[in-house]
Amino acid sequence: LAPVFSWRTMGNDFSGQASVATNSTAAASSGGFESSMQLLLEGLSIEPWPVRELLQAHVTRQAEMAARSPLRIVPVKEGFSFFTPHFGGWMRRISCERFMLLAMALLKAQNADPTPNDQKELRDLFSVLGADGDFVSEMNAGELAGGLAGFFQGNAAERICAVYDLLNIDQAAGLPKEALREFLRPYVGAMVPHRAEVLRPLFLKKISDDLFEELSCNRSDYVSLKELQDWMRVQVGGSNRRSCNSSSITASYANAIVERASA
Repeated sequence: LAPVFSWRTMGNDFSGQASVATNSTAAASSGGFESSMQLLLEGLSIEPWPVRELLQAHVTRQAEMAARSPLRIVPVKEGFSFFTPHFGGWMRRISCERFMLLAMALLKAQNADPTPNDQKELRDLFSVLGADGDFVSEMNAGELAGGLAGFFQGNAAERICAVYDLLNIDQAAGLPKEALREFLRPYVGAMVPHRAEVLRPLFLKKISDDLFEELSCNRSDYVSLKELQDWMRVQVGGSNRRSCNSSSITASYANAIVERASA
């Protein structure tokens, strides 16, 4: 499950080359985000990069790994229900080692017999979900939510509900902007290379602010499950699309992202 960004929120122009970020958070919130980003890139001597190619490669790698993941036999609702009590909140962090122990316990609870290769797959899975790839050592529930859903068994509706429930651990009225921001963090990390990581917080704020405004139809401080479902349905072109019910839903969202990145 991957969020679908419009080209504007990615600062994307000229055949998918990243335009630039602003010099301050205040400037990032203003109407001159893209022009301010250009100034900052030039000031820091950061070369433009292909946003859509980076993001596509990230989500494609997730889809390839999901096809052989040992977790693919576990229904997404059961999988997320198993992990949720171990977070205690969407900001509580979990290490790679802890994740692997829990995932192995989940597989055993499903009467599976995990192999040494399964352990390697789970370690690789944790790395590919993080904003920093192989550099990640721990993540919070928000960061894990979107990518992890694609490794379990389930259709679009089941995955969206599972992600929402994990992010809404406290059973509040809906998802606050902070939870959405953590959910988006790995995708921003995939879009912005290490040489430009100083720009990641600015991209993240811009994208999360724009998406939260678009998602929250009632202009409240929270996003409801229905708002999230309706928005996702529109982004992937309607609930009747075959891809919405297939195991390759992550690839379907990747295509939607690329389409908007190159618009």
